[in-house]
Amino acid sequence: MVGDSGAGKSGQKPETMDFYKNTVRVYNNEEFAQKIIEKVAENTLDTLDILKRDVESGDYADYAIRAHGIKGMMASIYYESLRERSKSHEMAAKEGRIDYIKQDFEDYVTECREFCEQIINREDNHESRNGI
Repeated sequence: MVGDSGAGKSGQKPETMDFYKNTVRVYNNEEFAQKIIEKVAENTLDTLDILKRDVESGDYADYAIRAHGIKGMMASIYYESLRERSKSHEMAAKEGRIDYIKQDFEDYVTECREFCEQIINREDNHESRNGI
């Protein structure tokens, strides 16, 4: 999630993305870092729509590939908790653990979607330097 938006399913606050690491990676150019983060959010939202179709059609081979892509996008912006959750979905699809995917899918998609929409809809994307 973005910032301190509350407790997650486990009752703990979700981890935040590290804006500082993203900025340092692009030579302290905050505007460029923000553009990267926004593009990741847009691409993730697009992928989530396709991921839902994969579940509906039972295409878990493609689901694994798309979950892998989300995992990479989250890693690229230092959002570790969503990276790990995406990895869990990727591995479940590869291992045929469809029950896990079906059980966690809605919560997983909701967490991803809320994070991405908060990034895209922020008026001031530079409010917090310790995390987004």
